Amino acid sequence: MLMSFQLPPIPEAILNTEVTITSNSGRDDFGNLLPDATNKSMFRYEFEKLVNKTEEGLNIRYVVNLFCNKLNFVVNEGDNISFAIPDYCLIKGEVQSVSFPPNPDGSIHHFEIVVGEVTEHGL
Repeated sequence: MLMSFQLPPIPEAILNTEVTITSNSGRDDFGNLLPDATNKSMFRYEFEKLVNKTEEGLNIRYVVNLFCNKLNFVVNEGDNISFAIPDYCLIKGEVQSVSFPPNPDGSIHHFEIVVGEVTEHGL
């Protein structure tokens, strides 16, 4: 049985990180970014850096997930992502997947973006 209610949105206070998303499909015939190709929105992020010592050296894997209530622009796999973790570093990566966990009534509750190809850059 489908229930007809919606969960409350993610509280605005938690959406405290500005993320820049640059569309890779937003280019003209000369490879220049189109004016609307770069967008910003407020997200909550999950960031985890997993470091394993192996015989070959250090194996570093990042787990980066972004969450927001609504987006007024389209995000596609392969788009570029960047955001700053205060007092730590600038994170850059690529959209691996976009999902839309539903409310009990079937409507979209929030957006979840999984980021891959993650690199750290000094602030």
